[in-house]
Amino acid sequence: VYCRRCGRSGWGVQLASTGNNLSENNDSIRRTHAAHDGRFRALLSAPREGASAVDTGEATASLRWFDTVNRCLDHHIPDADSPK
Repeated sequence: VYCRRCGRSGWGVQLASTGNNLSENNDSIRRTHAAHDGRFRALLSAPREGASAVDTGEATASLRWFDTVNRCLDHHIPDADSPK
């Protein structure tokens, strides 16, 4: 995924039908997005915004962290001491 406005790149994921967990099926992300079916989310790298949120303890409303262990998008700032 590439943003023409800001020039950032990333990847796309399919969310489960409810909540912020990723869908169990990674094989149909492109197909369901093209069909406008399901809950596609573009994940773009935001290192400056993430670092600022960690430094200040405050994140913008649209900033999420991708939890690769639990396969979900989390709005809580990760704990720097956490092994995850």
